[in-house]
Amino acid sequence: MAGVDHILGASWFGNGIATLALVASIIAAIASAFSALFAIRAIRMSGSQFDIASAREERFFKEIADRDRRVQIASAYMTLETQSSDIFRHTGEQADMLLLFRGDPQPSVAATHPDYAKAREITLNLYYQSLNLFEVSARFRRDEIMEHSVFASWVAWFIELLDDQFFRDNWPNIRANYTPDVRDIFDVGTEIYAALPDPVQREAAFYDAVADIMDCEEIRGWTRLLKDEKRVWKGRTKWLANSPLSGTSLPTP
Repeated sequence: MAGVDHILGASWFGNGIATLALVASIIAAIASAFSALFAIRAIRMSGSQFDIASAREERFFKEIADRDRRVQIASAYMTLETQSSDIFRHTGEQADMLLLFRGDPQPSVAATHPDYAKAREITLNLYYQSLNLFEVSARFRRDEIMEHSVFASWVAWFIELLDDQFFRDNWPNIRANYTPDVRDIFDVGTEIYAALPDPVQREAAFYDAVADIMDCEEIRGWTRLLKDEKRVWKGRTKWLANSPLSGTSLPTP
């Protein structure tokens, strides 16, 4: 009987060891599973945090790029405004000299005129300064720094130069100093002036040609826009003829 009890006790003890081993393996498997789940979650959280950090970094650099772009555009416009002012001042200060060469047809000025050489140099300098500025504006337009509508408004200034016979006569001698866009614009401009005597037809043809050269539809429709534009003040005012408040009396000082 003692032998049987010994055998049963050993069997029970063995079964207990096996059960404990099984439980331990189950616990280990569960722990391993939880560990894997935590690892996956950590990886996902890490990836999510990385995405958030990347998006934040991308926004940061975009804000810097946008700010730099705004500064670049503001600086470009300031440069153009400053140079334009210099040209206008030069034109005003040298008006008497410029009258000796500007116009269409070119004024008849004898080479023996006491101011002939000086006036000729001043007029050419005006052309050089203007063309240099046009060159900068064309580059800014190509680089999308200058707005399309702003560049379109400059075409009238191009026409002012082409209106001078003296400029058209001298353009072949100075064109090599300028970039392809400026050469193309004034090459076609001088051809249009030679082919079309009517100023209205000339202007329309020139705007179309510059629109093609600069790939800019704003230029093509510029004169039509100005012609069809209704000059309505963005608000209610009696100072314009087409205002709903027009017809009222002006205030007494």
